[in-house]
This record gives sequence, structure tokens and C-alpha cells, in this order.
Amino acid sequence: MVGQDIGAYITAEPAQAPSVITAGAGIDGAEQNGLIVDRLALPALFQSAEVEICGITTLAASATLTITANVQDGDNSALSDAADYVYDPAGGTGLLAATVVKTGAVTNGVWKTRLKVNLVRAKRYLRTQITADLSAAGTDTCAFSATWIFGGGESVPVA
Repeated sequence: MVGQDIGAYITAEPAQAPSVITAGAGIDGAEQNGLIVDRLALPALFQSAEVEICGITTLAASATLTITANVQDGDNSALSDAADYVYDPAGGTGLLAATVVKTGAVTNGVWKTRLKVNLVRAKRYLRTQITADLSAAGTDTCAFSATWIFGGGESVPVA
């Protein structure tokens, strides 16, 4: 029945491979390129999306986990022509300003944040770029991944 099956109107795609971060080491505070999505390979030409970024973290007292994210688009399948994508006539900018998602003494604290994206002017290929920044050094950890949720297709996808 129309209207009762949300799965007929959206599709999900992986946006970011799972990442594990230790404070002060490796990719802590470094922007990570996500997986490339070909919009023309999706079931419909979707006009909007959300990137759901979820994870788990362990923080010392007074420490924080800050997430920053953006979307890039381009015409090249390897995104060698990638540029930050920003478009928002009230539908999402494709940018997530630095957002503190957890703070204080927490063990295995679950968190999530989202990035709304208006895809009306987006090029064929998309990817996310996500930075997870742990404020302390040494013992704080974070594991996260991200998923695209595409909607607003020009036609209802075939199940």
C-alpha cells in the first residue's frame, strides 16, 4: 500500500567504512574520505539524502569527541575532480560544522549525528569526508561508520 512502505521510497548505501581511532594517534583529527557512490547506479535519481554517522566511544573525564563532515561530488568515477558540495535552498547544505557528540567520562557511549544533503545540483559521483577528533591523548577511543539514506527520487524504486 502506498505510504506504508518507507522502503519503497528510500535506499541506503554505505558512506564510510568502519574506522577505529585512538586519541592522539593515527587518524585522530584527520579527514577521512568515504566510499564513492554513483548516483546513476541507484534505483532512482534521488534529490535528497542524509548521511547517518554513528559510533561508540570511550572518553576520560572532561574529554570530548567532535565530528565534522562534508560531502564532495564530481564527474570522475575516482573523484579525481572532487570538490566540496554545498547547495541549500532549505534542504541541507552538505556540511556538518564541528559537533561535539560526546563529552565527559563515558565507557562505550553510543552516539549519532546526521548530515542533510540537498542533491538537486549534485554531480554523478558522491563521497563523504568525516573527521573524528578526540580531545585527549592516549586512552580515549572511537569507532564509527556512516550510511547514506537517499530519498526524494524522481520515481518510486522497484523493490
